Amino acid sequence: MTKNFKIRQIKERHSYTYEEASRVIQANKNSVRRWVAEDGLPLITKEPQHLILGADLKRFLIEKRAKKRVHVPKGYVYCLRCKCAVKPVEGSLSLHDTKTGVKLLHANCSSCGGELRKSLNAQLMKDYGF
Repeated sequence: MTKNFKIRQIKERHSYTYEEASRVIQANKNSVRRWVAEDGLPLITKEPQHLILGADLKRFLIEKRAKKRVHVPKGYVYCLRCKCAVKPVEGSLSLHDTKTGVKLLHANCSSCGGELRKSLNAQLMKDYGF
C-alpha cells in the first residue's frame, strides 16, 4: 500500500540512521533499508553504522512521489482501473449536484468500461462541455 511520507519533517542537514529516518517520516524501518539496497538511496557511511543524509532522503522521496504522478489533460479523467488518463465515453456523461455545491461528473471509461467520477467547478465544467 502506498503512503504519503512526511517529507517536511526531514531536516536536510541532519544525518539519520535507519531507525531515525523511519521514525521521522513515519515509515517502517525495513522500507528504508529496502530503499538503500534496491532503489539506490545513497548512504554517507557504509560501516559500522549506516547513515543517510537528510537532503538525500528528501530528494529521494520527492523523486519517488513524482514518478507516480499522472498528468491528466483537459477533457480527460483518471481511471482507477486502468491507472491512466482516459477520455470518457461520449454518451455516458452525467452531472450531479452535491450538498456542498460542487458538481460531480459521472461517466464510463472508454477502454475498460469502469465508472469514472470527477469533481467539477465552474471552470472545469466548460472543459467538459457543460
